[in-house]
Amino acid sequence: MKTSFDEIRRMSFRALDAGHAPQGVDEDSAVITAWLEASGLPGLRLLGDALDTTEPNKRRVTLDPQLEDGHAHVDAAGASAVFLGPGLIDLMRCLADTHGTGATLSVDRLRHAGFLIGFIGQARELGEVFSMSPGAPSEAPTSVILACDDAHETPVWERFRAKREQAYEEGIEVNQNEFDKVYTYSRRILVPETEQSRLSGAGAGLTDND
Repeated sequence: MKTSFDEIRRMSFRALDAGHAPQGVDEDSAVITAWLEASGLPGLRLLGDALDTTEPNKRRVTLDPQLEDGHAHVDAAGASAVFLGPGLIDLMRCLADTHGTGATLSVDRLRHAGFLIGFIGQARELGEVFSMSPGAPSEAPTSVILACDDAHETPVWERFRAKREQAYEEGIEVNQNEFDKVYTYSRRILVPETEQSRLSGAGAGLTDND
């Protein structure tokens, strides 16, 4: 099925909000979900699996980095990049600001590490030259390294950009089952319809005209 960037973003935000993701994480990771889908990457699948498998107490994780000379290390302890991504990219930005090229952030035992590709790609669009290795990490708990360099070849990001431009013009092709799973989570934020809720505007839909 085809849908729009904004519909994926808003549906993902509602799913994350209903799943009690921290404020800010719900907004940032919703945008990244849509960015990944527009780039031909499995944003909805990663988000849906994160919501399926992440216990509520691991959706609000405080980063406790170990810092030394432009390098930081974080043990994610099995938490998902869907919930840690905004904090990790902010930490990488701080390292880059203070230490410049060569700053690195290593993250161990991170689930859904592929979700970070969206944060790295979005940062590169803003002129921040970040990279991640491995470039296509496993969805199982894994270790990744974020760096302030251009280790990834430009053609990789150019392919993502071209895919997004096409998707913005023609619509984003998504997997129906993955879309439906996240949509089901998003419905949990809606209150049961009553006369009072209708008058207050609760229960808005997901289409662009709602």
